[in-house]
Amino acid sequence: MRASVVILFASLVVGCSSAFDVRNPGACTADSDCPKNRGLHCGTGGDFESLCVAPNGTWPGVCDTDHDCPQKLDRLHCETSGMYAGHCVLADGRIPSYETVPGGGDGGTGGTDGTGGTGGQGGGAQPDGGVAGDGSGTGGGGGGMGGEGGVDGGLSCRTGSLTCGGATPVCSSSGVCVECAASADCQDPFKPICAPAGVCVGCAKQAAGASACGKKDATRASCATSGACVECVTNSDCKAGASPVCTATNICGLCTSDVDCVGIGPGLCMAHQNGRCASDDETIYVRSDCASGAAGTSSSPACSVAEAAKLVRVGRTVISVSGSVLGGTIPTTPSQVSVIGGTTSGLELAPGANVYVRGVHIGPSPAVGLTGRKDSVLIADSIVVDGNIGGGLLLDGSSFKISRSTISNNGPGQDGTIVWGGVLVRSVGASGAASLDHVSIINNKQVGLTCDGGIFATGVLATGNVGGVDVAHACGMWNACTVPSPDCGAPQ
Repeated sequence: MRASVVILFASLVVGCSSAFDVRNPGACTADSDCPKNRGLHCGTGGDFESLCVAPNGTWPGVCDTDHDCPQKLDRLHCETSGMYAGHCVLADGRIPSYETVPGGGDGGTGGTDGTGGTGGQGGGAQPDGGVAGDGSGTGGGGGGMGGEGGVDGGLSCRTGSLTCGGATPVCSSSGVCVECAASADCQDPFKPICAPAGVCVGCAKQAAGASACGKKDATRASCATSGACVECVTNSDCKAGASPVCTATNICGLCTSDVDCVGIGPGLCMAHQNGRCASDDETIYVRSDCASGAAGTSSSPACSVAEAAKLVRVGRTVISVSGSVLGGTIPTTPSQVSVIGGTTSGLELAPGANVYVRGVHIGPSPAVGLTGRKDSVLIADSIVVDGNIGGGLLLDGSSFKISRSTISNNGPGQDGTIVWGGVLVRSVGASGAASLDHVSIINNKQVGLTCDGGIFATGVLATGNVGGVDVAHACGMWNACTVPSPDCGAPQ
């Protein structure tokens, strides 16, 4: 007697061969369109008409989209996650058990000379195999017992009876051909993780998420919304050192503005120091809401630049200013001191000091706004020096590079016999660096720019300065511009 067994869809869809891709059952118009090694034929009626179906007329139930699943039977849909990802399932997530396949064959007929009969035919070629037949053929005249029934008819890539390939190239431990057995088998960057069902999926579809990414590749341990495993999704995924910022391409890189450093220390981008974000430990906080003699921390800020200067030491060289505070003199240290943000009444660089100033508004005050003393180095970016009666920027033996800054409404000041307003270059420091790049020197109360020798300048806007001269001839053989534009003066 022929045995029959009912199995789940899963047992039909996981077998593989080089000629049959179970991930795409395919349409057909004739039996010749369907793979013969699985015994498929072209359905001629019912729910599976014009689809390659199994010998008993049912459809191999794997899918890529809901469209691949029959709607006439139970309104199946394509599962996208979990154990049955890539399978047509019922509304409650279960796989239907429509499939009936032949089991093992009957026993053969007994031999005529006392020998055993031939074994029965094996079961259908299913991954789980048919059940062996009862195997007892009727003995022929004087013959012995019939031969043993058919063996398990299942194919297995472990035994070599099944060859994996196409969309399911990997042989699993159970002998089934699958897309993957481990995440290392998944090469699609947007489906990098191997799900329990042996299907590659996006990391976002796995409960483990980023953890699954980290197990696959420690250098791409974050899970992006695209499903790809990436180096970072937020700044917190990046190390605070050399590459602290998560870029738009999900790669840790350098900061270019303070926006990149939000949530990291004081939120200051040290683009002038290899693009890192400043840390709390290296920062001295200066605020108008303060207590005299404070430690200069974020919770206990100093009250002035002068107080902050006393706290400067090796490893603590960033002065972050918020609000309007009194100024002070920046001391000489082994490394560069950075003063960033806020408004102050004045800044002075001590002899030999190396100072970077960004985004600071200096003035108004009755004295000189910003002074660089002998052998100091001043790098200034996006500063405003405005309303200082003693003059705007005095460079007395200092090397300097001033960029994207405005010097306005200063003076008239007097230094010895020199009456000046905006910028006075008495002498240049030992390094010889002396440049103005896209600087606006406007509406000062005396000569705009006075020099004792030539300096380098580009895009300098000089106009409206009282005293009859915008730029003194001694400053060099270059011409200032007089109309603001992207190529003339500080950015608007």
